[in-house]
Amino acid sequence: MRKLIYFLMTLLGFGAAAVSCENVDAGKDSPAPEYGAPYVEFRVSARVVDGEGTPIKGIALMHSGWNTATIGLSNDDGVVTATTSDYDLPTELCFVDIDGEDNGGEFKTHKVDVKNKFELTEEGKGWSKGTYQINIGDVVLEATDDPSAEE
Repeated sequence: MRKLIYFLMTLLGFGAAAVSCENVDAGKDSPAPEYGAPYVEFRVSARVVDGEGTPIKGIALMHSGWNTATIGLSNDDGVVTATTSDYDLPTELCFVDIDGEDNGGEFKTHKVDVKNKFELTEEGKGWSKGTYQINIGDVVLEATDDPSAEE
């Protein structure tokens, strides 16, 4: 009987209900969208630096849509790359200092408007709307004494 219930739940899409964006760690693959839902895959790359051009490690790249999730962290060279999927392309990405002083200072959150700036790299098939990418280039973060301040 249990197998029948699991089978019916899978058919109805309840199996995907256990997947939550809060459980996604930075740098790991995102969960696939629910069964039968259109989705888009996107790739983001950028380099995070301070006002003097010094790379900043440990800055979170966040997708700010209907759910805000960390999709990548900058490495020792300030480079952040991420590949994830969602129901649509983001219109805004945020660079957030999540480790405070550990990366050489505290920095203001920096928001980047990316609406209509992604390039299609692969046509979609089935439920996929395709794969898109964007290279933002250098993202300059401003140092702050107040970590909650936003640019």
